[in-house]
Amino acid sequence: MNSFERTAGSFVLSKPDNFGVAHKRGSPMKPFAKPVSIFVGLGFPRDVETVEEAFEILNEWVGSRSPTHEQALTAVRAALTEGSIPLARLAFEAFTRKTGILAPEALELAAVKAADEWLAA
Repeated sequence: MNSFERTAGSFVLSKPDNFGVAHKRGSPMKPFAKPVSIFVGLGFPRDVETVEEAFEILNEWVGSRSPTHEQALTAVRAALTEGSIPLARLAFEAFTRKTGILAPEALELAAVKAADEWLAA
């Protein structure tokens, strides 16, 4: 594996080609119709654009392995082969919403919390 590749379960995710298309073991990745914007790490924004990226996030998740997580992981795993990509996106978005990392909702929650703290001071 070269320095541009990383593993996600049994999949090898590679550096995008000259056209910006990343590949999974030589085949194009499976894109979502619309990216899911989330916050990762210390609140850094990230657009999850493919089934493979969603799988990587779910597979490496260190938080609670809730039923929502398991449902999303099952839907995304299925989409990696022949399952429904739209269903995988919906399940992944539901997981990010439930965990509070869905970007638009996370920003809204942070603003409400900051306003509450300011008013309480």
